[in-house]
Amino acid sequence: MDFLIESLEHELSDAFEVKNRDSLHRCVLILANNIVTKAEYSKETARMHEDFRALLTEMHARFDAVDKHFDAVNQRFEEQNQRFEALQTQTDRRFEEQNQRFVALQTQMDRRFEEQNQRFEALQTQMDRHFEEQNKRFDDVNKRFDAVDRRFEDVNTRFEDVNRRFDDMNDRFTHMFRFMSLGFTLLALLMTILNFL
Repeated sequence: MDFLIESLEHELSDAFEVKNRDSLHRCVLILANNIVTKAEYSKETARMHEDFRALLTEMHARFDAVDKHFDAVNQRFEEQNQRFEALQTQTDRRFEEQNQRFVALQTQMDRRFEEQNQRFEALQTQMDRHFEEQNKRFDDVNKRFDAVDRRFEDVNTRFEDVNRRFDDMNDRFTHMFRFMSLGFTLLALLMTILNFL
């Protein structure tokens, strides 16, 4: 480094008229201290590559975690579908049983009209209660599906936040590379100028 300082100082004093030797020496020191050596450049580049590798590894791990989360969500939907199908089968069976009872009741109504009118009104009241209970059950199922929808909207919001973070990181890396390219270009230009001098 001292040799570089002395060489620059000697070359500049030969090339230009020097009014102040101390000022020339300070200028050469500033230039020499700001020159990046090849070893420093290689070390920084290697460190940057390691950082990128670590970032890529972390991104892959997070994407794998997201995939696992989606698989778990899909499994939950499958379970919900099976429960809903079981409920539908049970409801169909109950309606079939109700239909059979209603046919038997209709036959009995033909034989005993007056007596059956009273029984039919009681059965109608019971069926109304049963259908109201069924409606309440379906409302509960709808509420559960609404809750699941809200959960998925929350998950979508989280993924949008993650996407915005990745976009911000991408912008930062783009700016960093632009500044580095500009710095290397200026260094190359300075080195070229110094070679010609």
